Amino acid sequence: MALGWFREAAAHHNSWGALALGSVSATGILGVRQNEEAAVTWWHRAALYHNIFAEEILGWVYARGVGVSQSPSRAQAWWCKALARSRPKAQCGNPYAEDILGTVYFNAWGTSYDASRAVYWLRKASAQGFGLAEAELGIAYVYGQGVHQDYRQALAL
Repeated sequence: MALGWFREAAAHHNSWGALALGSVSATGILGVRQNEEAAVTWWHRAALYHNIFAEEILGWVYARGVGVSQSPSRAQAWWCKALARSRPKAQCGNPYAEDILGTVYFNAWGTSYDASRAVYWLRKASAQGFGLAEAELGIAYVYGQGVHQDYRQALAL
């Protein structure tokens, strides 16, 4: 049933449907044969509709050479797009965009490494209950990246 909804959404130019189909193809769930090349095609379609998560995933895809030829320059270009699209959304309080900004600053994707900026954005997303940001912020506390190392604070997240 979910697969049908994803296909229907993608057929109507919905970036989330295309993103989901990429994930389904990449992992081989919901009865779909695992196919990395098909996953990349779906993620490109989602990115065409300005989905910042698809842009971030495509950065990973090209950095690692998953379903495509490895290309650090293409990876960097996708991460730059995700970063550029995330900034205005994050400034409006979008927790997904805030999390992406935190992630790109921690990993220096399309920008320079900046742990304090990463923590700033992850805190904002975490304050809105965005679980992934809470986990990433916990890791920052464990390793003392952009914050003082604090195991209790890490566990509290």
